[in-house]
Amino acid sequence: GHFIVHNFKNTYSGTNTLLGATTYSDNSIYAQVGMKVGTKHIARMAHMMGIRSPISTNPSMIIGGLKVGVSALDMAHAYETLATGGLKVYNPKIGDSGGGPIGIERISCPPQTGCPQRVMVNHPIYQRIMPAPIAQEVGQILTTVVQSGTATSAAIPGVFAAGKTGTTENYGDAWFVGWTPKLTVAVWVGYPNGLKPMTTLWQGGPVEGGTYPAAIWHNFMVTALQILTQEAAAQHPGKTTTTTTPTVTSAGGSAPAAPTTTGTVAPTTAAPTTSTPAATTTPTTPVPSGTQGTGGTPGTGTGGTPGTGTSGTGGPTSGGAGTTSGGAGIPPG
Repeated sequence: GHFIVHNFKNTYSGTNTLLGATTYSDNSIYAQVGMKVGTKHIARMAHMMGIRSPISTNPSMIIGGLKVGVSALDMAHAYETLATGGLKVYNPKIGDSGGGPIGIERISCPPQTGCPQRVMVNHPIYQRIMPAPIAQEVGQILTTVVQSGTATSAAIPGVFAAGKTGTTENYGDAWFVGWTPKLTVAVWVGYPNGLKPMTTLWQGGPVEGGTYPAAIWHNFMVTALQILTQEAAAQHPGKTTTTTTPTVTSAGGSAPAAPTTTGTVAPTTAAPTTSTPAATTTPTTPVPSGTQGTGGTPGTGTGGTPGTGTSGTGGPTSGGAGTTSGGAGIPPG
């Protein structure tokens, strides 16, 4: 049979570059590229980056059509690999199983407990997954999604931000996954107990990745960055530093610098971690089948059931009312 692809809002730009296709979620471009690259190669890279759930190798997986949804936590962990310049961050001792994200920074055991090791401190492993120039190029491309593409409401003036939106064609799931130099956050919006189209829940219109998810991501990130700045100042009293404090606003651009480190956070329920640590819990929400973007990230909380649909270049989607969040450090359509 034929692999039928629909673009976000059924708009088509004709011949385009990967940059343009990413910025405006042109699935038809990525469908062609994905078929040439091969779905098995795509699945292998996704696993290497941090996705631990099974990944389909049918053609629709190119734009997020998966039989088993990806958790928000794994999505964030995978995007952290991009945010760190191509390095997967994990710790086999105190991190999540299967090379998952890290949610613990330090464990101290009182003498009477008989622990074989009194103190355990997180010393993460950084595994090279892709060449740094490739990861940086992807990051630069994903900045255009925030600057002028489908997620402009996520932009934070003066702060580097890169990410991707994701929306199922029936508006049952909406995602935005992105990162700044300090944190990586994944936001999913949907109904956790079943797929329910959100066709009129955003100011009378449909919920898309660039609506609630991007707005939630923006507001969360602004507050989180302010807290991190305050914590750093408290740890180094008297030390003068120059920082840019973001303000809560939905407009503005991002600085062109490439990200260096990340923490992963997702939707609206869990607290993020900074730098290398990962989230403490894994959401149960499967990320559905077609989404409108490329990428996605983790979260803690409950997700929804897998969605159907083919609109999106990359990220997963999941069915499901409400938002989920979680995190440990680092997009969909």
